[in-house]
Amino acid sequence: MKKSRIWFLGICIVLVLSVLPLASCNDTGTGETVTYTVGDTTGLALTNNPFVAPTGSSTAAHIFVMYEPLINFAAMKYEPGLAESWTWEGATNTWIIKLNSKAKWSDGNPVTATDVKFTWEKVGEVGVGQASSTIAALDTITIVDDRTVRFTFSAPHALFLYECSDVAIVPEHIWGEMTNQEIVDYTNPEPVGSGPFALKEKEEGSHISYDARKDYWRGAPHIDVYIMRAYATHEAQLLAIKSGEIDATASYMLYSAIPSLLSDPKIKVYSFPADRTYTFYPNHRFEPWNLKAFRKAVSIGIDRSNIINYAADSWGFMPNLIELAPTFEGAVPEWA
Repeated sequence: MKKSRIWFLGICIVLVLSVLPLASCNDTGTGETVTYTVGDTTGLALTNNPFVAPTGSSTAAHIFVMYEPLINFAAMKYEPGLAESWTWEGATNTWIIKLNSKAKWSDGNPVTATDVKFTWEKVGEVGVGQASSTIAALDTITIVDDRTVRFTFSAPHALFLYECSDVAIVPEHIWGEMTNQEIVDYTNPEPVGSGPFALKEKEEGSHISYDARKDYWRGAPHIDVYIMRAYATHEAQLLAIKSGEIDATASYMLYSAIPSLLSDPKIKVYSFPADRTYTFYPNHRFEPWNLKAFRKAVSIGIDRSNIINYAADSWGFMPNLIELAPTFEGAVPEWA
């Protein structure tokens, strides 16, 4: 069964909204602490452990404030993370990852190829869903030198770069002596990561705060304290936006309220294409979805624009029916 059949029949809705009120603090050079607070309605992080943090959640957002992946994926582009470059060798089905020589852990140790190999192997053994298709297709992970790692696959694997963004690299010298069960159970109370912030305080159901790492290997962040604040409802978060209690929101779903936000001179609204779609996947094993003609009829009959307008109050747009990289724009999907 070709995957294109499923993607082409999917109902894909891309929400393009991020609401960012003007920050209440500015870096004035006076020594004043600069704090940036972001609202969240999806529930705050439940764990500091990268190996058991589910991807695509507020817990994942919490993890990636302190840790970093090899490659970042944002606005439909791949950007360097801990890796400064990546190269595909088609003859051997191998990705060659070259680490940035400046990358360091918060305890001062350098990030090395050993950390990368250890992390990916442990994700395969104990991880909760991170990079599952990559793990299944991997043959070997080989250390070339301190800064270079080879990922060799049994066949070409298109999702590797994308799934790299879901795996937070951890220091082998912290986690390496633990058994798999100890890794799963580890609460990681004082995370040692390579990211720009260090955990300061976590209060369940209320907030998580982080201190900027002045020794961050890419350079100190422009803010001193970063806070993720929890809200039980979108209505409560809307009030927090209007009152200035938060500087931005990571999860805004009250699309009907956008006009009032746009008319407020104290609030700035930014819109951009999101990196996710909402998709309907039919089960091809059962009737009538196993019938090609039925799937085609459903795909033609669904009013996708109406669904987008209803779900997002017109703050959305129609994506490709198959999620394609920009380099494949215009490709014609197959029915079978």
